[in-house]
Amino acid sequence: VESGELAGEGGSDIVVRLGAPRTRRALESDLLELLCFLEQRQMEMGDSQAAALISSSLLTKSVRQSGPSASADASDVLAGPAVLAPMRAAIQRCLSALHERRLEQLLLMKSSQRYTERITAELEQSREHSQRMVRRAEQMADLGREAQATLARETENLQRLLRRGRKLADDLGLAMEALAGRPCHVVGVPAASE
Repeated sequence: VESGELAGEGGSDIVVRLGAPRTRRALESDLLELLCFLEQRQMEMGDSQAAALISSSLLTKSVRQSGPSASADASDVLAGPAVLAPMRAAIQRCLSALHERRLEQLLLMKSSQRYTERITAELEQSREHSQRMVRRAEQMADLGREAQATLARETENLQRLLRRGRKLADDLGLAMEALAGRPCHVVGVPAASE
């Protein structure tokens, strides 16, 4: 189950079994029981003398019962807490996988065509909404580019009008000085900064 290889011959059978709440509860109970056993075993093996004593007695028993070929297997099994920790971690992963929302959704999709259709419709709505948002973002970007171009054009027009206004004010001032013979400033038009 952990490697995701459910698609084989027995794969659909496993999915059907996991879909049954009673089977899932029984599997969870068995895994919890195994986890408790391994934790107890690891605590027992925490004391190195007890571990050595248990190892040697079980190893000699297994060698006597099954012959010399089983001695290597028995020593691997009785290697100590280093072997039990990965087992406990694997059981914890299985337990957490049984409670994942993703697994529950997959089991619901497997067992209910209506649920699958509802999820598909929700995903389709989300996709359409995201496409609308992308289109709106593109429209807003286009509007922003148009506004920048308009601003640049209007800024240039304003600059041109200001230059013309200054020139007219200077020309008017010169004309009035020539007429009256004294300096004259037109109110409201800034003086030329040149």
